[in-house]
Amino acid sequence: MREQWVIINLSARVARIRPGLRANCLERSLLTYRFLARAGADPHLVVGVKRVTGNIVGHAWVTLDGEPIHERRKEVEAFARLVEFGPRGRAIDGNAEHEEPLPHVWQ
Repeated sequence: MREQWVIINLSARVARIRPGLRANCLERSLLTYRFLARAGADPHLVVGVKRVTGNIVGHAWVTLDGEPIHERRKEVEAFARLVEFGPRGRAIDGNAEHEEPLPHVWQ
């Protein structure tokens, strides 16, 4: 468990040091997801979308034990989950697991 928090803290530091990584949620999430999975944790990589002033905006984040890492729960709950990957890189049906139907415009 301690190793997981070391990885989470290091990935946050790397994101702060490298501005491009901080701005790129997919790269930041892939880094955290990969190292947590290699450490034997059960991370999930989630990709979602939401509408912002008429545009569709995408976002990627990592969860561990159902809680978002480096994100506020309220912020990620605004996104409809498109795909979720378990710790072994296999896609799981994130919508079925969380019972969040996709908005009809994305079905």
